[in-house]
Amino acid sequence: MIKVLVFGTGYYLGEILEQIEEKYDIIAFLDNQIKKQNSYMEKGRHRYWVMSPNEVKSITFDKVIIASIEYASEMFTQLLQLGVKEHDIIVDFVSVTQNVYVNDFIKMQTNHFYEENRLDIVVKYLAIENYYGKNDYGYRLYQTMQMARLKYNNIEAENALVRFQNLIRSFEAKGFDQDSYIICDEQMKIMDGAHRTACALYFNLPFIQVKIVPRRFECEFGKQWFWENQFKVEDIDKINEKYAELAQDREGMIAVLWPSVSKYFEEITRELSRLIDIERIVDQSFSNRSEFEDTVWKIYSVDDIADWKVQKKIEYMRKYGTQIRFIQFRLTKPYYRLKVNTHLPLSMKLEGVKKIIRQRFEGKVNPYFFDIIIHIADNYSQSNQINERLNLNIFRTEEGK
Repeated sequence: MIKVLVFGTGYYLGEILEQIEEKYDIIAFLDNQIKKQNSYMEKGRHRYWVMSPNEVKSITFDKVIIASIEYASEMFTQLLQLGVKEHDIIVDFVSVTQNVYVNDFIKMQTNHFYEENRLDIVVKYLAIENYYGKNDYGYRLYQTMQMARLKYNNIEAENALVRFQNLIRSFEAKGFDQDSYIICDEQMKIMDGAHRTACALYFNLPFIQVKIVPRRFECEFGKQWFWENQFKVEDIDKINEKYAELAQDREGMIAVLWPSVSKYFEEITRELSRLIDIERIVDQSFSNRSEFEDTVWKIYSVDDIADWKVQKKIEYMRKYGTQIRFIQFRLTKPYYRLKVNTHLPLSMKLEGVKKIIRQRFEGKVNPYFFDIIIHIADNYSQSNQINERLNLNIFRTEEGK
């Protein structure tokens, strides 16, 4: 069996220790707490020795398993600093696999830190278009980029292109391999899988599988990178033009104004128009209270909000009517972060919008409960689910009608 050190002796270890013991031969445990070091620990099937992580340099082992979710990223970095190779660190027990809506995923890559990034995905998209005869320069840009970023020679760049063409054919035939996933860091920035991301985008796949591992990864492919690597001006223009096309919203998001502010609908809508690009407004009144409450439950069913909170919102809104205003809007740059409890994209921009409206109108609602003024979906995926579950059909483009 593979001989491992296990980093972490906290509460989470109890949930995974049996799985580790079945698969690996545990030599010892590592812990940063001095009071736990240089002593035995009775846990699981055996009595284990606990030592300082600094001692990894003086012991023979095959792998190190991270066994803490809360401190996983710090542990990963610490092990690298101690000289443990990245491929010798096992994060399987603290990683998270999610199905992520492609449009949300792309926005996370290109809008990190309020700057355009990961234009390498755009170049790979152009290469796919070249494969299908939609341009005659995508291959050249792709090979030029690979030679600059990986120091490939001409033959190696040609071989890389052949591998990419094979991947394109595979996507065309079978779609995204469900036994595969794109590996991302704890902020959902791509560590491995940019080629598959470009394919998923080109073939208009709704969801992709993402594995989130506990570490930070910096990969800069902004506009400056292409200037610094001596790309021709006309080629940079082509990349920027395609980026602008792909960055455009191909679908809308949804906001809901609740009955408690029905007499302020117009005022709130005017203020929202200064913060987001409103496209459509749909007002809906319900003939009875049960239909209204059923709609509220459907709206929140796509979120992770606790049932008791939804029930409280409904109770506080019973004083008011049953009119809801649905607002479809566009948001070029949502600026996502990962929501802690779901590991799914949450728009920081929309968090700010909701906070502004709540603070400006909560004094006009009595009694007030958080939040019976406005609801905005966290991301594109939730907006689509709300639209589908309520059969609103307000996201259809003119061409799609």
